[in-house]
Amino acid sequence: MPSDIQRLLEKVIPFVVPAAAGVEARTSAWGDQTLRRSEQAAIIFGSGNMTIGQAGIANFEAAVEALLRTQSVRRQWDAVEVWSIIASLAVACSFADDKKAAVAASLRRFRDGGRSLVVIPISNVTWSGASERLPNSVVGPLTGDFTNDVIASGTPLESINELAPLLVREWLPKMKLRFSHAKIEPIFYASLVDAFGSKSHRAAFENADNMLNLALLFTSAPESQNIFAFRGPANRPGPRGISLDRATIQDHLGSIASTELNTEMLYISPIRVGTENRWYSADPFPLANVLRDPEVRSSVEANLIDIAPVPSRIRVAARSYSDAFWATSLNDSALRLGMALDALVGATSGLPTRALAERFALLDGDPAMRSTRYASFQEYYGVRSAIAHGGKPSDVSHAFLTRILDDVRWVARRMERMQKLFAPKNESEVTEIFEGLRWGTHSLV
Repeated sequence: MPSDIQRLLEKVIPFVVPAAAGVEARTSAWGDQTLRRSEQAAIIFGSGNMTIGQAGIANFEAAVEALLRTQSVRRQWDAVEVWSIIASLAVACSFADDKKAAVAASLRRFRDGGRSLVVIPISNVTWSGASERLPNSVVGPLTGDFTNDVIASGTPLESINELAPLLVREWLPKMKLRFSHAKIEPIFYASLVDAFGSKSHRAAFENADNMLNLALLFTSAPESQNIFAFRGPANRPGPRGISLDRATIQDHLGSIASTELNTEMLYISPIRVGTENRWYSADPFPLANVLRDPEVRSSVEANLIDIAPVPSRIRVAARSYSDAFWATSLNDSALRLGMALDALVGATSGLPTRALAERFALLDGDPAMRSTRYASFQEYYGVRSAIAHGGKPSDVSHAFLTRILDDVRWVARRMERMQKLFAPKNESEVTEIFEGLRWGTHSLV
């Protein structure tokens, strides 16, 4: 039996008409009440632009507003895109032989939801060997392994779109050709997300960032893999286009690279004068090597998409940890590391420094170490607070910040232990566990 929304859209179909000359097909126009009511919104269809006449706008608006009251639609779509999607649906159905059947089928597909597959190129990383499968995602170079892993990634691509397997097989070779200029073989991240349109893009970008941040956070002794902190974001890995691939740009700039990728400074002091150069670069992030470390791999898989409170805390902390790691300013690093510690041991209601330091110390299974842990946290947070409130901390050195980096990684590991032993389902249970550690009724040993 047709739903109220379906009946509303059926009443819209007779009023789909060619748009006036000069009216541009702009997606955002449909979300603007003034523009759609003045017939200044259009949809590209075939060789021309179509619109909805004024006599059909009221029913169109009622149908979209009803859809936007649906929780699943609000969760998976940006509202402004729903307006243009339903306008496109109405236009397409107006050309169908059986218009009612077309509306019913199109609306059912829209409302049934599902998943989107988003494949993103990643910059400033190196890779060797086959692709790797992670929760709801695949990462690696554009080889047959990557294509096969995407197609076998846990959700049948035909359930997303019947053309999906063909599109994947056709698109990936085109991308490989497009990046043939790259000095380092491009790496891609394919993510299955529970969203559509712009929300799916943002979700996939967030998943890619989370994967990179978690990999960095759980890498012990990063210097042994030529991953160095506090050298700036020049080689920070991320979605290509947002994060520029330093090696490729350097290779193609040629002689210009010495001016555009290097800071040449005039330096004058009582002791020495002259020019100094700072080449803000480092080796690309060895992502394959990092992810193939069993401990790192286990931590990335455990925390990448789990929405439980502890994995969620770890993802937030990993983002702040990465911001600190790739920062140029040591003060900025100290602030971000303070945020990472707060994300791991804090509470949604906020806690005083004393309580945060106590939680930090209680995570140590050795009671003899807890007073030292407590003092370290007070020292770290004191520096963070001084910077945040405009003061001048006495010690913000590489060595001091490296200590905090190590302790953020330690806390993240201890919070993983909490998740493994107790798997708290909400923040109240996290609080109960910390209270249990305090009174000796819980143990992370």
